[in-house]
Amino acid sequence: MKTTIFALFLFIGAVLSSRDTKAQSENAILGVWFNTEKTAQVEIFKRGATFFGKIVWLKDPNPGGKPAVDKVNSDPKLKLGL
Repeated sequence: MKTTIFALFLFIGAVLSSRDTKAQSENAILGVWFNTEKTAQVEIFKRGATFFGKIVWLKDPNPGGKPAVDKVNSDPKLKLGL
């Protein structure tokens, strides 16, 4: 009898705790975020069903006195400052 009551309480506890658990919304990533080094902030936004990101702040926007560029991009059209 004690085992049955204990099992019933465990079941009820599990049901009550699981109803508050919900999947995180995909829109939870929207906003402005630091990179891991905290040297830049990236804004994540959504247009239609597609997510985009753009750099909105750089800790050092002019390293060496010149604007920071995307010099390692594999697409030559996207390399800035050429």
